[in-house]
Amino acid sequence: MADRRINIDKAQDAFIDELRDTDEGRGPFSLKVDVLAFAASYGAKVGKPSKLGETTKSPIRQDVFYTHNYGNLFDLLAVHRTGDARVLGSSNEAQDERATIFEGYAKTGLERMRQESKGAIDLTDYVLSLVAKYRPDKEADGAGGAPGLDLSELLDEQ
Repeated sequence: MADRRINIDKAQDAFIDELRDTDEGRGPFSLKVDVLAFAASYGAKVGKPSKLGETTKSPIRQDVFYTHNYGNLFDLLAVHRTGDARVLGSSNEAQDERATIFEGYAKTGLERMRQESKGAIDLTDYVLSLVAKYRPDKEADGAGGAPGLDLSELLDEQ
């Protein structure tokens, strides 16, 4: 893997810090990679990837995400966005495309989270409310499979 770095939109850097459990933040996440992974997942749920504006001067090495077990998320989001398994290729272009999709979904998720959490005193409660809102019903799948997990849209039905 090339030394690809995941860029962060400068306009959202402060909000990311608020979502972290630090002296300045009051959120549920320990690391920036955790915030970005959650935001990218949420962004994929609620909208299309947004184009990054001006980026911070401290992007995060992509291998840090893999070290924290978020590597598959890049693949899942890319397939979700493109509907094409070729995006999973090992070329530098495919890796860049997956990273760009991740960055765009993270921006979308962070924008939406910032908007929805305005006035929230406790960002942990806000994030928990998101998880509860989008949590699949445990009895949605009567066949005993994974609740709410439907991969049929990814199949090429001709």
